[in-house]
Amino acid sequence: MPRFLPLPFSHFDWTNPDLLPDRTASPPYDVLSPAQRQELAGKSPCNMVHVDLPGSYPEADRLLGQWLDQGQVVPDDSAYYIMATRFSLESEEDQVLTRWGVFGGLQLSPWGQEGVYPHEKTYAKAKTDRLELMRATRAQLSPIFGVFDDPGLDLNAMGREVADLTDPLAVYHEGQVSHHLWRLPPKFEQTLAKSLAGREVYIADGHHRYETALNYQAERGPGGGHKPWDFVFACLCNLAMPGVVIEPYHRVIVKAGSRDFPEALAKARAVFDVRAMKDLSELADSPVEAAFALEFGGAMHLLQPKTAQGLNPGQAAFARIGAYIAAKDFLLPCLGLSEADLSSAEILRYTASVAEARQTLAQGQAEAALYLKPVSMDVIRQVSKLGQTMPRKSTYFYPKVPTGLILHIFR
Repeated sequence: MPRFLPLPFSHFDWTNPDLLPDRTASPPYDVLSPAQRQELAGKSPCNMVHVDLPGSYPEADRLLGQWLDQGQVVPDDSAYYIMATRFSLESEEDQVLTRWGVFGGLQLSPWGQEGVYPHEKTYAKAKTDRLELMRATRAQLSPIFGVFDDPGLDLNAMGREVADLTDPLAVYHEGQVSHHLWRLPPKFEQTLAKSLAGREVYIADGHHRYETALNYQAERGPGGGHKPWDFVFACLCNLAMPGVVIEPYHRVIVKAGSRDFPEALAKARAVFDVRAMKDLSELADSPVEAAFALEFGGAMHLLQPKTAQGLNPGQAAFARIGAYIAAKDFLLPCLGLSEADLSSAEILRYTASVAEARQTLAQGQAEAALYLKPVSMDVIRQVSKLGQTMPRKSTYFYPKVPTGLILHIFR
């Protein structure tokens, strides 16, 4: 792992009730719909969406500068922060999980060179947007989310001890999820360093932000690990803890045009075992990792690949990725979508919520939905270590790390 250091973070003035996280923080920019962005913007003129999803890049620069000048955002000394995210899953609402994450600066290096690995593809348009925003604000507003493997669970033990010592500095509620933030006392820094030493980091969320940070560093000129832009703002979690949850992104086919779903299903029988299903519990119970369910016309069908089609030995892990198999062996050849269609929001949309996908169908706003199983961390490791990447929206690490609790500003 590259160096992971405390950074001189900034944050809203939490002594002001109008600037508490429930008014100023937000989910990451890339999961917000226009309606959600509007709702958050209405909470406060200091909500992070005004800067993270701005009307223009100069406006983002002006507004962040105003918050700093007026003391609404205040700088802090270099420090690590630690956060407890508490939540329940829809399937186990009576069980509360806790995920501990530590915020700091991860020294930038090209993918794979220092033990930092991606697992999903990135897209030029998103990277251009984030780079323009970073140029304008001279800040990293959202952390990347990385996971490492420590069977000793040192981070969990540190978090519990910190929570026993003092109340959190800030709490942010996001539906049924709550995020509790503390400054990590210096006495834990040596334990943290030992816990992270020699670990590999897998980027769970924030691939575009990581590559944007690399591009910005190249523009400013690498500073030998001494400049703020030599580091990417990161939240690291231990994947050995029960609070690290990987869920799937489901596909909603908004507009299929003249494409015929019964005909596509008939074609699919050549490479899939296809059968009708009553509910999605049958998908969850399927032993086939790349199985998926297709719902259209009021009926659901389970599709289980018979064998991996057209994969070489170096791609064996991809036979276990539902997003890859569904696109390669069903959406493209059977339904007749194109690669461009897979990237078009007018044709295909993504959601981590089954309820949202089914509601979209019930309201007649989509023609079909495709439900996937989660990808295992073992598969993510295999793909990452081979220098390969999965299709976009293959994984949904839940819950997302919020934006606006702390900021890395270097203006």
